[in-house]
Amino acid sequence: MQEEIKKKQALLEELKRKRFLAEQKFSTKEEQEKVKELIEKWRGACQEVIVELHNNALQNTPDITIPQLLEFLHIEPQSVNYSVTEERFV
Repeated sequence: MQEEIKKKQALLEELKRKRFLAEQKFSTKEEQEKVKELIEKWRGACQEVIVELHNNALQNTPDITIPQLLEFLHIEPQSVNYSVTEERFV
C-alpha cells in the first residue's frame, strides 16, 4: 500500500512539473489564447468524429449509446465536453 502511495505521489509531482513547464512555454496571454483556440478546435473535431462513429456503430449494434462508445474508446466524457446526465455535447 505504501509503495502505491509513493508511486501516486511521484506521478502527481511529475504532472505538476509538466504543468508548470507547459505554463512557462505558453506564458504570454496571446500564446495562451492560441492554445485555448486549438483545444476548442480539437474538441469540436473529436465531437464530430464521435457522432460519426456512433452513427456507424448503430448499424451493427442498434442499442449502443455515446457514453458506451466513449467508454469502449477509453475517452473521458468531460475531455470532449460530453454531458452524461444531459446525454449531449455541451
